[in-house]
Parts: sequence; C-alpha cells; structure tokens
Amino acid sequence: MKVVTILGSASSHSNTKKALTVVENKFADLGAEVTQLNPLDLKLNNPATTETEDTKRITQLVRDADVVIMATPEYHGSYSSVIKLIIDNLGYPSALCGKAVGMVGVAASPFGALKALEHLNSITTHLGCHTYPKMVNVASCYKVFDQTGALNDESLRERLEALAEGMLDYASKF
Repeated sequence: MKVVTILGSASSHSNTKKALTVVENKFADLGAEVTQLNPLDLKLNNPATTETEDTKRITQLVRDADVVIMATPEYHGSYSSVIKLIIDNLGYPSALCGKAVGMVGVAASPFGALKALEHLNSITTHLGCHTYPKMVNVASCYKVFDQTGALNDESLRERLEALAEGMLDYASKF
C-alpha cells in the first residue's frame, strides 16, 4: 500500500515529527511505501494564486495514496497553518476526497491536541474523507520524548503503531 504522511509542523525540533516518525516506521515495517510531505521541503503558494510544481506533485501523491496520515501540533486551540496550507493546495474537489485518513495531534498540554484533532476532523469530513475514528492524541509531548528525541512512553508507542496497523486494514475497505 502507498501511504502519504502530512507533517503539520515547520519546526526543526518538532515533537509532531517525532511522533509521526514512529507511525511511518511501523508502516515501513508492515511493507507499505511511505512518502512524507514536510512543509519545510515544499514551495506552496496561496491556493488562489499560481500552482507550483510542488502543488502538482503532492496532489498526485495524495491521489495515488491508499492511506493519508495527518500529524499536527495544536497551536492556539487548533491545527497548524502549514497543514491547512498543504490541504488547501490539494485542490477542490480535494485529492483527499475518498481517502482513508488517520490523524495524530501533538501538544505540550496534559490534555493534548484534542481541539486540533476535532477541527481537523471537521475538515476531513467536509472533504469527503474516510476518517479513521482512532486518532492518536499525544499529550505532554515534552515529557514523552527524551533529549535525543526517542519516545520513552511505551503506551504511546503502542497507540502510534496501532494507528499504522489499523489504517492498513481500514483502507482496504474502500
């Protein structure tokens, strides 16, 4: 299966990227082909302006994908602007329409990224995605990764890896 992950963080020390890497590694272990869309590597314009080569490339990658995973930090009670920019550059009707989509939300708060996941879920519903109901909410992110960036919470590792396993089965239904 082809998996596209969308990183919703432009931080070079992103805890969101650390969590997403656990999911990506599990997909790879399961034999999936994984491509990450990292906003630091993309040149995207406001979607109302000229389409870039990256816009064309990421739209085709998403169209060809069996699974899409969106990972976002929670900023001020919602998802990040860079994940919204990527979503908006996937056109309308969106290349996400009809895709099996899973989500990871990451926040420093002990409550995690509940609002970001809730808001992102409303977008995927509007776009006609098949959103996997078992989202992963990473709370207290500064406590679950050590100084080297390694995940030190086994329960969280199990949930992140279960997202990859569950998404492959979920996507096979569509």
